[in-house]
Amino acid sequence: MEKMEITITRATISDLPVLADINRLAYLPETTAQFAFTNWPDEADMLEFFTGRVHERLNDADTQVFKAVEIATGKILGFVCWTLERGNEGLQLQGFGEAAASHQSPPPFLNMKFIMASGADIESLKSLMKGSRHYYVSTFVVAPKYQRKGIGSRLLRYCLEFADQASLPTWLISFPGSHDLYLQLDFQDVDHRDIDLNAWDNFRFRGFGIYRSYAMIRQPQMEQASRRVDMSFNIHLPLNNVDRVNNPPLYFLQVQDSLILLTGSLWTIAYVLYTIQAYKDKSYGMPIIALCANIGWELIYGVFYPLSFAETITFIPWFLIDLVVVFSTMKFGPHQWKHAPLIAQNLDWIIGCGSVMMLAAHWAFIETCATPGEAAFWSGFSCQVLLGAASVAQLMSRNNTGGHSITIW
Repeated sequence: MEKMEITITRATISDLPVLADINRLAYLPETTAQFAFTNWPDEADMLEFFTGRVHERLNDADTQVFKAVEIATGKILGFVCWTLERGNEGLQLQGFGEAAASHQSPPPFLNMKFIMASGADIESLKSLMKGSRHYYVSTFVVAPKYQRKGIGSRLLRYCLEFADQASLPTWLISFPGSHDLYLQLDFQDVDHRDIDLNAWDNFRFRGFGIYRSYAMIRQPQMEQASRRVDMSFNIHLPLNNVDRVNNPPLYFLQVQDSLILLTGSLWTIAYVLYTIQAYKDKSYGMPIIALCANIGWELIYGVFYPLSFAETITFIPWFLIDLVVVFSTMKFGPHQWKHAPLIAQNLDWIIGCGSVMMLAAHWAFIETCATPGEAAFWSGFSCQVLLGAASVAQLMSRNNTGGHSITIW
């Protein structure tokens, strides 16, 4: 069978009607649907429910909704809701409990007795990931007409790249029919819950049996992701979130990568020039607050949260050169601060404590961002702004260019 050409992009609120209908159609054959909806398979009531459910996902700040679109027709074939769980909040379970609970008065077409009973079983599974930062597949559906064509696996593989890049596990609750697909994508069973549908059918023995929901987890696979990149002829640096959504052409990525590497090279040269100029002028050039911010940033993204090996081999030399800059600052700094003896006599403690505080600040900032890559960009940008502003302030306060040169600028 010829592979269907699709593209994967972010869904928007304008896609809501189509996404809700796909969700309805995909859930319609599930045996639990016959018990959850009192008037199953009424289209209008089910559509109302899934419209509200998908709407919540689209408006959730920690959820990204990705859609698979057929290139030839522009038709949406399926979608996945990719939720970042930060470890200090409750999980958004893929079921009816959280949606039903959001209604002050649940709609009459929902069988709340069944929903709350089955939801309680599923709710107990969330303790497995309590306190753990991870990604959660909060919704994953493909229109029935397009199932078993590889669309679902391509959607999930696309999202799992985020988890591998961020070194975070991915967690989900699987329906019985999707279990084999998740196993193929390296998810592992960690627990399950069974619902006796025959009991809910008052033991009428109409073919309903045990309905099993699987709690599954997939650990990040950074090594495999690296091998996939290294074996590819079209080599480029790891994609950021914007590139994953927009899917730019290869030449764009290579131009972008060239600019990134050029920037890294120029910063390395600037650091070396800072050190040389310091010894020439017997003064330090990099402001102390900017130096501490840089040390914290380079340690975080070069050692603790490296996005790629390329970044590690770039940031570690920066950090080592920064140590030389620290030495020159401590050597010539007391003279610059002779008007403030308390600072001049404790410059080593100021730099050490400042670096630790900046390290903690960068680490904390990661917790507020979707991925370490996003945090690295915005915190790195902040460090550059801080360095520029502090350098101008230092120049104005000193009334001389000691430690600086026009080459560095």
